[in-house]
Amino acid sequence: MAAPKKARASRNKDLIKGIGRLSRSKVYHKRGLWAVKAKNGGAFPTHKPSQPPVEAKAAEKWSITSCLDLLFICLV
Repeated sequence: MAAPKKARASRNKDLIKGIGRLSRSKVYHKRGLWAVKAKNGGAFPTHKPSQPPVEAKAAEKWSITSCLDLLFICLV
């Protein structure tokens, strides 16, 4: 059985509702985003978009002439 999930706490506690205690730049450094960018050459890592699955080609429709040709080859 899976472990119960813990409630997540904000990294920037509110002084009052909607007003954070820390500035954006303080939270940026507190979260360590500067280290992530430094590790990836100065940019945040991105995921390459996955290729859509290749659809199988639809089966060719048999025409009357191709069926007759196949039948004729089998009979000969």
